[in-house]
Amino acid sequence: MIIDKIEHLQAYGLTERQCGLIQDFIREAGAKMPPEGRYELDGDKLFVLVQCYETREKSAGKMESHKAHLDLQYMMDGEELVFLNFADELNVIEDQTPEGDFVFYRTPDESVCAKLKTGMFMLMYPWDAHLPCCRINGPSPVKKLVFKIRLDKTEK
Repeated sequence: MIIDKIEHLQAYGLTERQCGLIQDFIREAGAKMPPEGRYELDGDKLFVLVQCYETREKSAGKMESHKAHLDLQYMMDGEELVFLNFADELNVIEDQTPEGDFVFYRTPDESVCAKLKTGMFMLMYPWDAHLPCCRINGPSPVKKLVFKIRLDKTEK
């Protein structure tokens, strides 16, 4: 799991094309936020989910991971807590792969917690279980872009 500011995106092993498509979409969304939904940037190799919601209690969410995609969550506006664990240390409660590319886990009592704020991103790998969308002090509105970057079959 990586947390950083979006201007450092090129440092983390994504291709120049992926970084360009992601940063172009963020720039355009900053000028005019698109409606919620899915937008393909490079077919099924790279797409983005535009999400607008209110943060919630940790107990209302599910710890998840993804096997076929890297999950790059960029905070357009707002802030939230994201709870993190190693997926191989958790108990699976539902595996929706390969159709849905979601594995859900029993949320452990203890997790690492990170704050995702406007202008920051988190890059999660298949071994990074995460529970995003959690409130800090109370419910607050969030605008977030979740980029799904398909892993090549040769990648581990």
